[in-house]
Amino acid sequence: MKKKQLLKVALSALVLSAGVAEKKFEGAHVGADVNYKFESQTFKDKSTGNNRGTDVKVKPSGVGLALNAGYTEMVGSVYLGGDVRLGYGFGKKSKTQSGNYLGATTAFNMKAEVKQRWNLGLGALVGTECMDDCLVFFRLGFDYSNYKAEATALTAGTGVAAGTKRSKTYGMWSVVPGLGVKYKFDRDWTVTAAYEYAHQLSSKSLFNDIKAEKGSSHAIRFGASYCL
Repeated sequence: MKKKQLLKVALSALVLSAGVAEKKFEGAHVGADVNYKFESQTFKDKSTGNNRGTDVKVKPSGVGLALNAGYTEMVGSVYLGGDVRLGYGFGKKSKTQSGNYLGATTAFNMKAEVKQRWNLGLGALVGTECMDDCLVFFRLGFDYSNYKAEATALTAGTGVAAGTKRSKTYGMWSVVPGLGVKYKFDRDWTVTAAYEYAHQLSSKSLFNDIKAEKGSSHAIRFGASYCL
């Protein structure tokens, strides 16, 4: 009789431990990541006539940092969750090109520079466990990214003096799908590696007749999270 009771207790303990293991990625978490974003921005002169400047493509790729918080719950055999994140990008790039920009009627040399700034994101996640302590997931998010653009006349053109500078900060919404994997190396800690592609949803007017067209970026993220 005692053996049967002990066996029942042992089986119950195994079931409970299996249940806990199956839900090891459930709950709230906070964390941070370091990322590298391969970015491309194209500026178009939308003025009409023969004095329109040629397109300028700038690639302000660079390192960024982000803080994040989220919650995940197991539904059936998959995990569903969501997160928010706030980050800052340090990438910047400039390019010098000759053309009729900033309202000039003759060509001059212009330096165009773009800097990444802060970004805010919101996303939903679906994932499944793979091997021990690993979660493979797909994330679909929407990001709002802020940039600063500067245009500087290095030489003079008709209607534009050398040294003339225009600058503007602007924001762009993007849809951001991504794939990643989480590894739980401790009861309270996970590490994450992920790839994301961002496609901007609209263009933005800058100065004179210059517009920032819809751009795109690829990002690699490595982070760590504390499970609450």
